[in-house]
Amino acid sequence: MSKYWQNKNIIFWIISSFICVGGDVFTTTAIPLLIYNITHSARMAVFVYLLDILPEVLLAPLAGVVVDSYDKKKIIVYANILAGSILCLAIVYDNCWFYIFSNSILSIANLFYTTAAKTALPFLVKNEKDFSRVNSFISLVLKIARIMGAATATMLLVLMDVKYLLFFDAASFLITALLVYNITFNSGSTDSIISALDAKVKIHQYWESLIESYNFLLANHEFVMCSLYYALLIGIETVLGAQLVVFLEKDLSLPNYYYGIYKNFALVGIFLAQIMFSKIILFGKEKIGIISGLLLSAVEIIILAFTGKLYLGIFLGFCDSMVMNCWYGLYYRVIPVAHLGRIISFCSVAFALVRLFFTGIIYISCIHVSTRYSFATTGVIIALIVIASMAGRNILAWSRTRL
Repeated sequence: MSKYWQNKNIIFWIISSFICVGGDVFTTTAIPLLIYNITHSARMAVFVYLLDILPEVLLAPLAGVVVDSYDKKKIIVYANILAGSILCLAIVYDNCWFYIFSNSILSIANLFYTTAAKTALPFLVKNEKDFSRVNSFISLVLKIARIMGAATATMLLVLMDVKYLLFFDAASFLITALLVYNITFNSGSTDSIISALDAKVKIHQYWESLIESYNFLLANHEFVMCSLYYALLIGIETVLGAQLVVFLEKDLSLPNYYYGIYKNFALVGIFLAQIMFSKIILFGKEKIGIISGLLLSAVEIIILAFTGKLYLGIFLGFCDSMVMNCWYGLYYRVIPVAHLGRIISFCSVAFALVRLFFTGIIYISCIHVSTRYSFATTGVIIALIVIASMAGRNILAWSRTRL
């Protein structure tokens, strides 16, 4: 592992990832605040979140094909240059609809960037035995980057106008592009453009793999049930993400920088959970962890709705990370290696559709229901669903033993 500290490519990769992820927090903090400050519309806040999700739903298959078929380094560099350029324009054009357009383009660029970045490690680390250790270190660095980015964004919100956060994120994208441009990927990185026929074959194979994954999941009831519980947690995250800025500014009458404070609390919770679950082994007990984390999240969003205590973000972040770690633990334990890529791609699209569904519900209801009651209702409904499903399964198991 120590030899990688002397490797320019690894050092540049870690620095560029740190800068890019830390800078992302600036835009995800600034865009919702800018649009809500202009429109003062709860529905518009949901609309922005909706357009942030749509690229993942519609373009995930294409992103996977492109990343597997084209040079990953070029995709990362071009995606960051595009994102940085769009943000520079957004600073100049202080317009609500341009902010919305910019956010959609950033989501698309980020989809291609993250897909390429997640698959780039084999082109940076030669020894397969070092994949896990290098990846673990990079993951820790990225979590630290998010916490530092959120803390810096909160401080900047106190000192200057929200719009200037976009400038710092634009700079982070362009610096990332420059650093990655100077990285030399190992041999095996594809430099040539594939033919249109090959692309069609790959897309066809992708959809075939989704169908095969669906059939495979039908026979794995425990994983499907835990994935449904995870999807409910994603529902809670979606409701919070779509309406948090409205809740803070309209229901609690708090200034802009409290949005950054809440994000800091949530990231601290995620960081603490990652440290704890790197030491605790839940092998065979993942389902208990998923259900516990989901129920606690449902209770916490209800308490947040009626108390407005922002420090609850720590517990929500902790539970979010807890469920995610348990779900991935179950995923690696029960899914055969040959199906790992197919199942995760299938689940990614399914989870994106769940986000889309919950966003649509909030978009329709936000005019008639206050954010406070949206949070509380979401928590109550999800808690009841989990309790009812557990009771139903216990009754079914009891009836089978009686027979």
